[in-house]
Amino acid sequence: MIKSEGAASFYKGLQMALIATTASYGSYFFLYRLLKNLTFKLLRIKELTKRHIAFITAIAGSSSAAFANPFWFINTRMTLKNKENLGARRSSMMEVVKQIYKEEGVQAFYKGVVANMILVLNPIINFVFYEAIKKNFT
Repeated sequence: MIKSEGAASFYKGLQMALIATTASYGSYFFLYRLLKNLTFKLLRIKELTKRHIAFITAIAGSSSAAFANPFWFINTRMTLKNKENLGARRSSMMEVVKQIYKEEGVQAFYKGVVANMILVLNPIINFVFYEAIKKNFT
C-alpha cells in the first residue's frame, strides 16, 4: 500500500475522524460546562455534589453521543467502503453520505447510538473523580 499510495495512505480517513472527534468532544464539553453553570444558578448552590456531577455528565455524554453518532457512522462506512474498493477510486465524504441516505434513510446515521450510550458510563466515573480531586487541590 505504501509503495502504491505513499506515506499519505497512513492518513486516509483523518478528515472525517477529525470532524467526528471535534463533534464529540466539542459538544460534550460545551454541554458539560453549560449544565454545570445552569445547575449552580438554578439550584442556587455553591458546590456540586457527586450526584450533580454524575447527572450532568450523563446528560452531556448522552447528548454528545447522539449528536456525534452520525459523524462516527460516516467515518466507519467510509473506512469499510474504501477497504472494499482498494484498487478503485476512493469515495468522498459527500458520496458516502448521499449513498447512505438514499439506500437506508436518515435513521441509518443513528445505528449503534444505543450501544454508544453505554460508553457514557466512562466519563461519568471519570468526572466524578476528577471533580472530587480538583476540589481537594484548589
